[in-house]
Amino acid sequence: MIGQRSTGNKFGSAALVIVVFTGLLVTGCRPKTTAHAHPVSDGTIVLLRLGGTNGAFFMTNQTSRPEMMDYCWFLRSDGKTTFAPTDPAVRQGVVTGASSVAFGPFMIDWSTAGDGGGHLYYPVEFFPVNGPRGVRKPGGVAMAVTFEKDIGKVDASSREWVFRRAP
Repeated sequence: MIGQRSTGNKFGSAALVIVVFTGLLVTGCRPKTTAHAHPVSDGTIVLLRLGGTNGAFFMTNQTSRPEMMDYCWFLRSDGKTTFAPTDPAVRQGVVTGASSVAFGPFMIDWSTAGDGGGHLYYPVEFFPVNGPRGVRKPGGVAMAVTFEKDIGKVDASSREWVFRRAP
């Protein structure tokens, strides 16, 4: 018929809602924004810096059901930037069944992107004030996601790692 629009399938909208809902259910319901997050796969080393304290970690078991992960962390507070596991100045640990990364002065939010992958959110700190939002603290934790898989080869002072803070 000329001049009339087809109304299409009555079930098209319902199918779209089901597909979107299923996607959220499978991948997690936390909002994912590329402006404040970085994708990471299992084994990728992530570097953290706060003043003279340097940290590194890598995830070993990111899962979507349940939404959690395991990770190994390395910390040094002497201003040095390497993380050799045999160095007595490097503290280290393993965390299982976590929903965020937390060690030393660092706390990084995480959400799943499916089994073996996830999103790390650049940390932001606020001064507490009355009202719905705080005042953002200047500086804070900087994060660099590397391509390295061997913690013994990582030097956080190398120019190849770009440290960033939340925008």
